[in-house]
Amino acid sequence: MSEPLFAIRQLRTVAARLSELPDQGGEDGTWFVARLAEYESGARHGMRFDELLGLIPGAGGETWWAAENRERRNALLQEIATRFFPGKALSCQAKEIAKERNEYERSAWRRHRTFRDPPASVRGTVRELLFWMLKCGGPSLSEERIRRILKAGHQTPSIAAQ
Repeated sequence: MSEPLFAIRQLRTVAARLSELPDQGGEDGTWFVARLAEYESGARHGMRFDELLGLIPGAGGETWWAAENRERRNALLQEIATRFFPGKALSCQAKEIAKERNEYERSAWRRHRTFRDPPASVRGTVRELLFWMLKCGGPSLSEERIRRILKAGHQTPSIAAQ
């Protein structure tokens, strides 16, 4: 069986199972089943599932994975500030975070960057969260940019354990 045929059958199975649930998977399940039906109707006319789902950014827009990584990075910055530099002024927190990040990037990160998870030696330390932050990719942040992110106060639940 071809991969596309297998994939559409899997998607149909998910939709069918959602439809069998008493609440049909709630709002999310109803949304998914409707999107799949719309895709099946339009695919032969060139409709793409990723476009239908709104996963393709407009001109100059940000990809979903870049936006997700940015949000995750910002939440980790907030968590680092809260857990490791509580009670300090934003400018001091930003300075400390930038200092810790720079030290980590110049040393252990060079070995750790290929790891899937942080090594045991950094668990429970600021470097564990820096590991996850650097895994998000993107450009290195200046102290001023870190301060602005902290000031914006991105309130996202703790995600370091994910």
